Amino acid sequence: MFNKKKSSHNYKFLFILSFFSSVVLIPFLIPLWLTKRMFKKKSSIRAILTKTNIAILIFVLLSWPIIYFLFKFHSYDDIRASLKTNCKDCNVVLIVIDTLRQDHLTPYGYSKNTTPFLYKFSNKSLIFNNNYSASNWTIPSIASIITGTYPQHHLVNNKFLYTNSEINVNLDKSAPHLKTIAQYLHENGYKTAGFTGGAGTSSTIGFDKGFDLYFDNRDFAGLELTAPLALNWLSTTKNSKNDKHFIFLHGYDVHGQYAGNEDLKTKFSDNYQGNLNGSVEEHIEIRNEHQIKDQLFLNEQDKNFLINRYDDKIRGMDKRLGDFISDYKKLNFKNPTIFIITSDHGEEWFEHGGIDHGLTFYQEVVKTPLIIQLPEQSDQLTIETKTSGVDLLPSILDLVQIPIDKNKKIDGISLVPSIKNMNNKREVLFYSDYRHITKLRGGIDKNNNKVIFNLINNNQEIYNLNKDKNEINNLYQKNNNMTKWLQQFFWELKL
Repeated sequence: MFNKKKSSHNYKFLFILSFFSSVVLIPFLIPLWLTKRMFKKKSSIRAILTKTNIAILIFVLLSWPIIYFLFKFHSYDDIRASLKTNCKDCNVVLIVIDTLRQDHLTPYGYSKNTTPFLYKFSNKSLIFNNNYSASNWTIPSIASIITGTYPQHHLVNNKFLYTNSEINVNLDKSAPHLKTIAQYLHENGYKTAGFTGGAGTSSTIGFDKGFDLYFDNRDFAGLELTAPLALNWLSTTKNSKNDKHFIFLHGYDVHGQYAGNEDLKTKFSDNYQGNLNGSVEEHIEIRNEHQIKDQLFLNEQDKNFLINRYDDKIRGMDKRLGDFISDYKKLNFKNPTIFIITSDHGEEWFEHGGIDHGLTFYQEVVKTPLIIQLPEQSDQLTIETKTSGVDLLPSILDLVQIPIDKNKKIDGISLVPSIKNMNNKREVLFYSDYRHITKLRGGIDKNNNKVIFNLINNNQEIYNLNKDKNEINNLYQKNNNMTKWLQQFFWELKL
């Protein structure tokens, strides 16, 4: 069903350069060099020959990048042609690493080697360079991933009700008309299980809808707990007649409140000599200083330590993730498997003066990784189209050939057309009422203009991400029509 077809455009590139040099360049240059030797004393002829040599060299140097890109694009077409996006009955493993920002991962060009496993894994995967979360914290973002809808539609925007701080928000009560990924797959013969770090992924919020088994017994747990549980369940599933399955694997391994750091190797933070220790209690204290008191008492050395410790935690997560996928593949299920690795949101590390997440929509908080490996995929393919967490539900269903219920409208779109090189310009939205502290609305339009609107203080920000990827130059005074676009987009987006 899945034919392995290698493109290996890097090898083609080296081959064509060698061939061009030996077949074209050398036959031209040797006679010219010999001729120059014959006309040592005739300066006019030597000058002509020298200019000819230079012209040929310039031609060759200019031709190499052209040849490279021709082969690169041709090979990308080969890769796309070999991908099997019709994957009926394939197993699906959805892995969400909480609080994992995109630009701190090696496959996305980070200078530190934080993710050696993911780097190797991504060499045979789809890498989405412009993926965004639907919100800036766990609860609404996870709800968007599993329902394919933005927070203004699933309404799971806080842990507790506004009217009663002791009653949990629940997906079944806030949006009973929506259907989750697990429900779709369960209804189509999949065995479904979720293994999560609790807290913002708790079943009390309704995230267990459609799962045969849902683990959320320990808050802020990481893959060291959830991955072995998933493998144990999978091993029992393998012995049954039907081992077709959907796994939702989640871990807080890089979150500030993750406590499982006993075996953490301090590869990046080992030279710190300040007063911080990187504990959960310390993180909460620093976070509250910033988010509640609007103050931070950290010097540059302290800041670098916290960033480096975050990177250490990413490297630890990467090892656990690699172990899980390796052990999973050893189970040798009958059906091929689609692996999806993503995050619910990122983390701010002082880029805009703050820390943690929930208070802003800057890129470091909402731009998240998305890496998909299709069965038997043998090459890497990068995709630049803007994508969102709400796209995962329709994409998974499209890949495994399950139609979306016509009565269950969603906001997301399938990513399969983008995989097939149909790059659609589209908009993405952000929505957050974090801990009842903030009320933010935001979005990025088709031209990559980003709007952030604070409903509490009416502060408005506009950034052109094509020219200002670090979001420094607020263009609101020059382009306030963008906020009108955002308002219209929100009002028109109805189910």
